[in-house]
Amino acid sequence: MWQGGNYFKAKALAAGRRLVRVNLDESSVALFPEQRQGIVFLSSRRPRFQAPPRMNVTRGILRTNLTYVAFATDDEELQEQLPNILIGNENTFPAGRFETLYAAAPDNFYLIRKKKAWNNTDVMLQIVRLLARIRSGLRANPFLLLVLDTAYCHINREVLAVCMTNDIFPLIVPACTTWLLQPLDVYVFRIFKQKLLQEIASRLARRCLIPGNIELFLEAFYSVASEVFHRRRWPDIFLKCGIGKQQADTSAYILAHLGRSEPLAAPSTQPTDADMVLVLPRKRPIPAALFFELPVPRALPAAPPAKRAAIALHAQIIPESLHVHDRPFTRRMLLQARARAARPFFVAPPPLEGPPAPASSSGSGSAPPAPGVSRVAAAAPAPPGWTPMRHALAAPMAMSMEIHLPKAMEQTVPKPKGAPKMPNTHQRRRLIISSTKTAGP
Repeated sequence: MWQGGNYFKAKALAAGRRLVRVNLDESSVALFPEQRQGIVFLSSRRPRFQAPPRMNVTRGILRTNLTYVAFATDDEELQEQLPNILIGNENTFPAGRFETLYAAAPDNFYLIRKKKAWNNTDVMLQIVRLLARIRSGLRANPFLLLVLDTAYCHINREVLAVCMTNDIFPLIVPACTTWLLQPLDVYVFRIFKQKLLQEIASRLARRCLIPGNIELFLEAFYSVASEVFHRRRWPDIFLKCGIGKQQADTSAYILAHLGRSEPLAAPSTQPTDADMVLVLPRKRPIPAALFFELPVPRALPAAPPAKRAAIALHAQIIPESLHVHDRPFTRRMLLQARARAARPFFVAPPPLEGPPAPASSSGSGSAPPAPGVSRVAAAAPAPPGWTPMRHALAAPMAMSMEIHLPKAMEQTVPKPKGAPKMPNTHQRRRLIISSTKTAGP
């Protein structure tokens, strides 16, 4: 991690840009935190062996948690504009009240309602794009260094590609060392949790908070988060964790855990794949180029001349709306598309015929039928409600029913009552055995 930070610092100096460090991390926030023991004022009328007074809080409220995505930076201008994102599940944020809760949130606070209150790849992509828009609004064009841990949604290849495309460079904290090297975990979240617990206890004492009420909880949360993250500066937390100044201001606590008395200056070269193996989890090997180089669009191989016609036909038959994430269709789907394109779109209906002509004693002196109408239709009176257009529309439906009707749905002739039933296998076997016994030589 320190080598990557020094490499990005040298890269920012070479480009003549100011380096801005931002740490992103998630923390679990309980809807009703566990209250600590304190002073309880008892009444003299309470019996001696009666249980002390307690708050009536259900187990469901105690187990309800939200995910708080927080940001901390060493730039004062950017710290006031960084978002505060709170992720809750469908029960915590009811569908009927979510719009009201979202509208009541302050400017830099965002509520996300998901099936589960966890950060995932989709939410992380939205967060990165939001951070890119905020960075573009600053006066100077800073070199943004985003410090992340090794959670799967952070080191996803799609998330890394979006970061590099938006000029945001990820710096990964080694696995299992966030308690020691990540600024938010070491310095910020402890202060935030203490102040939130004190605020909730104060509001409970003043009867301004009801356990389980999401509206009243969000008011306390907004107050504490604004005080800790927007009205307070964190200039030295990155330097104390060794991110910057060639690790000269690394805290003595970290050096004691590393077994060193003096800081160790890491090189400023680009980390290799072997170095990233020591940083990333064992089950998630990712090339170092995804963290330090811009993504190069993949060039599709040139198709041979014999396949160009098939590719052109594929582009004509399949609409653009079916190209999900620009993934090529398989051969089977291409053949199905060709078959649908070769299928005729309209089947000509049979000639219009009217109902059967009843026996009539009219002579042969009747007027000739109108052009386009058969003699039967002209001679026979049409039943009530019958029109040539209705017959024309019903004819193709009847043809399609006859063509596509499965055999299992065909009408079968019912058997008459009293007809002998066919013997089953067991009965046929008994008949054969009995016939062999009775038959003589």
